[in-house]
Amino acid sequence: PLHIAADVGSVEAVDLLLAPFAKDDEGTAPDQVKQYLLSKDRLGNTALHYACRGGHVGVVDAIFHAAKSDRFGLGPSDGVGAALCKATNARKAVPLHYAVRQGHARVAWKLARE
Repeated sequence: PLHIAADVGSVEAVDLLLAPFAKDDEGTAPDQVKQYLLSKDRLGNTALHYACRGGHVGVVDAIFHAAKSDRFGLGPSDGVGAALCKATNARKAVPLHYAVRQGHARVAWKLARE
């Protein structure tokens, strides 16, 4: 579902799908949200691959925010954002390749800053 939400550019759906991973009084396991964000489909694409291919800046922002958010028990030092940027699919393409190929300069710039 996260991959589909990213592919169609729905920030609201991404937020909704990530909401169950938010820390509550008992806390959440950061590994669960990390695993969800880094999950790959049968082609080896992460949700970030799809967001970058479509040029969905808001979705890219939402994914990176979740990857570094205390709300999900993660922080910048956890390296999830970097892992997302380096994730390769079956064709050995990283999300930046999709952003550049499709001419999405704002998305490519965001990835380069990660």
